[in-house]
Amino acid sequence: MLVSAGLIPHLIRLCSACSQREVKVEIAYFIGQIFQDPKHLMSSYLACEGYRIQLAFLDLAYATNTDLVMIAIDSFLVIFEECISRQASPERKRSRSRESKDSKKPHHHR
Repeated sequence: MLVSAGLIPHLIRLCSACSQREVKVEIAYFIGQIFQDPKHLMSSYLACEGYRIQLAFLDLAYATNTDLVMIAIDSFLVIFEECISRQASPERKRSRSRESKDSKKPHHHR
């Protein structure tokens, strides 16, 4: 709900403007919660460019922000795994198979 209500753009601005580690940790925790239910929330998160927060975390000094960098990496991993599983789902394979069979059928012109 909060993702679709426009919270992510505010978090992006807050994350880039704020240098306080505590604020960034809370934002990272929120992102972690989003990725607990990736099918619904992830598409909304990506649609409003939430990945920019993850990119900001990847720019942080690893030695002092290991947890934030790892959250960013983990959330990118969830995104990629979800995309791969969607591409490989049996239903998609069946529909692709039907599409290729339909394209091979001769078309009758009247």
